[in-house]
Amino acid sequence: MKKFTVVIIAVVLQMLIRVIVVQAQSGELPRFKNEYLRDEDRVAAFVTSFIKKDFQASTLLNPSNVTLFAKGYRPKIGLPQDPETNNQKYSDLQKYFIKKIYLDLNSIQPFNQLSFQIFIDQVGRWSDQTLTCAGEISDKYGLSVAGPFIFETELAKIPDGFEKEEFKQCWLNDFVLGTELRIFAWIYEQLFNTPYVMPEKRRISYGTQPDIFRDTVLLVTPLTSGKAALTGIHIFVIQREMLRCLSFFLPLGAPWDKLRFKHSEI
Repeated sequence: MKKFTVVIIAVVLQMLIRVIVVQAQSGELPRFKNEYLRDEDRVAAFVTSFIKKDFQASTLLNPSNVTLFAKGYRPKIGLPQDPETNNQKYSDLQKYFIKKIYLDLNSIQPFNQLSFQIFIDQVGRWSDQTLTCAGEISDKYGLSVAGPFIFETELAKIPDGFEKEEFKQCWLNDFVLGTELRIFAWIYEQLFNTPYVMPEKRRISYGTQPDIFRDTVLLVTPLTSGKAALTGIHIFVIQREMLRCLSFFLPLGAPWDKLRFKHSEI
């Protein structure tokens, strides 16, 4: 059964890769050069263009995120440099995000291939935290994760109180970090002429099988054999991790950050 499940996963991934290659044409994305690192205006122009041209990045500006930001919600995880320190306040999510990208790039000292790779790895770990937070609450209250996602309708399923506030904060935080991870991977490829490789994929290169593949087989096999069902958060993590592990065979490696359950928000 395990071998059969692995074959199914491989076939599905091949289909996903074909679709993703069509959607993620790296030639359409903006270029980034070393001299942009210390130039805030050039960073702003680059990020603005990237969000406009890359579908996954554009979901940062989904109505739910814009609304939450306007109501005062802010990321709490993954803020080595807070864009709103020194009484600097933002009312626009995109401007806040651009400032975060600029500050994070300039916090990496010295800036070289290894130090940038280490920083991107850390952004990925922060992103894992926010994904788990939102996913666990979503699973607990049975949020509908298939098809068009109406944020307010699904949010109403969570009782008022700490968990609802935590979900909203993690939701926005996850989008910010997921988009930052995606942009940094593209900048890395632009500056060093080689794709950024997630830690999971680097372990494969060194001949070590990452635990996620073993975990995926163990989780999917009960579902296919009818013995148990996967929870929503398990599905999110499996989808996200399988794509993260294999995505860097693609021009941009997209969408390796996550298969978000709100990707078709309306």
